[in-house]
Amino acid sequence: MLKLDDKNLLKMVVEMQESGLSKSSAIPIPVAKEDGLEVKSGRLNLIQTCDNKTITVPVFVRVYRNSYEHYAVIYRDQMFTNSSIFISLKQCVVFRNDNKNNEIRVIPDNMEGTKLTFHIKDPGQVEEWISALQSSCVHPPNSSTISPTLSPVIPRTPLMPTLQELEEEEEEEQGNGND
Repeated sequence: MLKLDDKNLLKMVVEMQESGLSKSSAIPIPVAKEDGLEVKSGRLNLIQTCDNKTITVPVFVRVYRNSYEHYAVIYRDQMFTNSSIFISLKQCVVFRNDNKNNEIRVIPDNMEGTKLTFHIKDPGQVEEWISALQSSCVHPPNSSTISPTLSPVIPRTPLMPTLQELEEEEEEEQGNGND
């Protein structure tokens, strides 16, 4: 049985996409943009800072969105690591880096304080990547801004009637009285 590792599979997919093979080719690629799965994919450079040195890592990014999820999977070169990175984009903030036109930053809404900076080779694709990575969900307003008259009334009736508890002594008396 032939087993492809991530690097070979990614290389094969990229070669097929670059060669322009259609969905009717021998090997189906699950790229169904009309189904709401993959929004955008492509090669980017991930810019990382380590020990005051800037490192540019070539990566392949796939952004997926459907009615329940919005996430990105980042595949790194196996020379650095053979695992991929998963980022939930539901509550992320995405914006263009002020310093350079072809860089965008992705800041997840978490307590870790992490941020990712991507360099996009084609300046015309920057806005497309921002719209693909930007979350489309609207953040809920603060609870102080919600009017009590607009809040739905939730009935607080029990589903089952409440049963009275009997003490063990009462149960024995009732059992003896029936004999």
